Amino acid sequence: MSTPIPLVLPSATVRGRSGQVAGARLINGYTEINGESGKTPFTLYGAPGLTRWDTAGTTYAGAERGLIELSDAELIAFLGNQVASFDGSGTTTLIGSLSGSGRVFLARNRATTPQIGIVTSDGQYYVLSSSTITLNADTDLPAPNSIDYLKGRMLFGISTGQVYCSDFEDATSINALAFDNMNSSADRLVRVFVNAGFFYAFGTKSLEIWQPDTSLAGQPFPFSAVQQDIELGLTGPHTVAKFEKALIWVDHNNIVRYGRDGAAERASNHAVERAIAGLTDAQRATMVGSVHSFQGHEIYTLKGANFTYCLDVATARKTGLENAWFERQSYGDDHWIANYAIQFSGKYIVGNESNGKLYYINADSYTEDGTELVLEAHCPHSHKFPNRLLVDGVEVDIVSGVGLNSTTESDANPVLMIDFSDDGGATFQCERTQSIGRLGERDQTIRLNRWGRCTKKGRIWRFRASAAVLKGITQAYVHARATR
Repeated sequence: MSTPIPLVLPSATVRGRSGQVAGARLINGYTEINGESGKTPFTLYGAPGLTRWDTAGTTYAGAERGLIELSDAELIAFLGNQVASFDGSGTTTLIGSLSGSGRVFLARNRATTPQIGIVTSDGQYYVLSSSTITLNADTDLPAPNSIDYLKGRMLFGISTGQVYCSDFEDATSINALAFDNMNSSADRLVRVFVNAGFFYAFGTKSLEIWQPDTSLAGQPFPFSAVQQDIELGLTGPHTVAKFEKALIWVDHNNIVRYGRDGAAERASNHAVERAIAGLTDAQRATMVGSVHSFQGHEIYTLKGANFTYCLDVATARKTGLENAWFERQSYGDDHWIANYAIQFSGKYIVGNESNGKLYYINADSYTEDGTELVLEAHCPHSHKFPNRLLVDGVEVDIVSGVGLNSTTESDANPVLMIDFSDDGGATFQCERTQSIGRLGERDQTIRLNRWGRCTKKGRIWRFRASAAVLKGITQAYVHARATR
């Protein structure tokens, strides 16, 4: 007689070196802890969609290279070789051009007419002021590799190990003596980054923390070291992000670090670390990290050439950091089309990796600008080693009755797709579907019978849903018998 065996739903992507060891994956979905009053400890929901934000008919060419808020009412976007201004409704004006193709580092000061400092991937420094972009003519500044802003001054990272600063609220004026050496280590400086009133000087294998120093008022470089000799470097200058006064970045050992005040704990799991290590040096240098938030979920997104991993800090408070990662994949791709995210006008705006389109992250949207967004959950192995399992049925408790009043049948009568893998996730077979309920059919559950015998090594069950509706999975069972 069959026994109901709980299927462990994947609360995160935790893949082993071999899929035969661990094959849990959560793609385009996130975990929400239900608390003591919930029917189950957590529910899997489909990740937020993308809604087009810039004005319809806008035609900018090229990838998003950088976004920065000039004011509460104006966003500046670097899209290919074009530089554009957007208001809070997404209406745009072209303001200039900037050659090159790599991402740019951006910082804004608080001058009467705010200035934006721009550092390109080839070490050029430009200033955007009053909608005019000007190449810096101050020869006192060596070629910078990064820029940020702290206490009235632009800060410039120099690869040879110095940090320079501008004059007070003047991005165009740099004193030749306005610098200091980050000399706790002889490594190359990768980036200067500001967080919570300090600046962090990241080297390839080291980190120093500096702060404004009032005892140095009147000096060209009014900053002093707080903590040095931190043996954590930076891989990928664009992977650093901040939230909750904490920093998160990829260190020189391809480990994602999360911490504050100079301390940093390992945040990544082995699956994330293997993905980073699998990139070339050039690909690691172009990884992008950013932060966004929706409905209480604070997300750090790390995007590489062939992956996008997201760390859900809200879930991590319950599960631990390394067990709170999910993946994002746009339809037909192995990574997310979205690049860097920035908060502006009450939304998180993201740019497209290959064209000039801008979107906002929308928890009430279930597509990516009209393209399918597929929730995909690979459950950890179900097994009874050293016995085999003869599976009589699979039963899934889903958020049901969410079909739309739509002429599109796949949205009016959405389905859950179920299949399995007996080879550690290398291949999947025997896909079957069942309705998760038309509008109002809230008593709908799913049971599909006769799945045959799995091997001693167990079976990975995969659940997928692609309809443009709320997608949620609360629990699942297999009805199975142990057999030799």
